[in-house]
Amino acid sequence: MAYDRQYTDQEMLDALKNGEERAFAWLYDRFSEPLIRYAAKLVPDPLDVQDVVQDIFVSLWQRRETLAIETSLSAYLFRSVRYRVINLHEKARIRHDFVAQLQVALDNHAYDADALIAEKELRERLDRQASRLPENMRNAFYLCHRDGLSNEEIAAQLALSVRTVDNLLSKAAQVLKRTILLFPCFFMV
Repeated sequence: MAYDRQYTDQEMLDALKNGEERAFAWLYDRFSEPLIRYAAKLVPDPLDVQDVVQDIFVSLWQRRETLAIETSLSAYLFRSVRYRVINLHEKARIRHDFVAQLQVALDNHAYDADALIAEKELRERLDRQASRLPENMRNAFYLCHRDGLSNEEIAAQLALSVRTVDNLLSKAAQVLKRTILLFPCFFMV
């Protein structure tokens, strides 16, 4: 097919379906600039504009043998650009949503890590302070908070009255409360 005269879209499509590269080049020369101008109205990034139009022509060549165009070639190509742009925007939206969710997860994780570190430091500080309590008070505190025993069980185990255990735990709480109040993390949250 000689390309020195004006051919119809259908004649070009038939030549393209037959694998004629010159027909593809002719179609590219005829439609690439109008498609680029159209895509530029829909996409702000010039590189994305070039990619959209290039993808249209790559797809056209790859699907040339099975291509079934019901409308004019021009309408088909412009509609293809519009759909590619819609897909581009959808991918950008999905990417943006993913990045936002990732940032939230990272922020939460960082807070969780900070909270775990602060909790560990507080536990260590409480353990140091608890180890300095008088023996009966320390034992009552550990039996209550580490072992989960009731005041009656603690009284029986330490051979003390329940009222004495109540008093020991109350005094231990007062001493250790000062440790918590002096712990800087609780003022930062």
